[in-house]
Amino acid sequence: MEAALPFPTSSPANMTATQQKFWDLLQVAENRELAILPLCEKAGYRSMAPWYWAMRDPVFRASVEALKGKPRADYNFAVIELAQNPNEEWLKDSIDLRRLVVEYPKHAAPSTFRLDFSYLPNLRFKALIKRYFRAHIGFWEPATFRSLGYVRKTRCI
Repeated sequence: MEAALPFPTSSPANMTATQQKFWDLLQVAENRELAILPLCEKAGYRSMAPWYWAMRDPVFRASVEALKGKPRADYNFAVIELAQNPNEEWLKDSIDLRRLVVEYPKHAAPSTFRLDFSYLPNLRFKALIKRYFRAHIGFWEPATFRSLGYVRKTRCI
């Protein structure tokens, strides 16, 4: 059953058909608590792309946020504190780069930022590789972390 809204909700002018579908669904209080994918499935879509396309319009976005009462946080990212002593981080065999840099892509998986040197049996070689990464990490841009996967996958003996 449809719950009564505490304030009148008028639809924003000039909505696209996709935005109108989502707006009609959000008039029901139960649908406002749904995550994006189930809401899209209720609207007849198979992915979340239509939601993000609809939310690009600032007028529609403001209307949806006013209707929901608060902006919905779609992702909860853990706050990773910077290491107090970076030297101690570099002594470990498994290094979390998020503890060494201020900016990194928050939407990427935590495993993207982990350098694992535990499979290197040669201690001198391990120290050399760590020294290389330590020297270059200050020059990397956040997008560079996407291409670090080869460090975990490469087996050097």
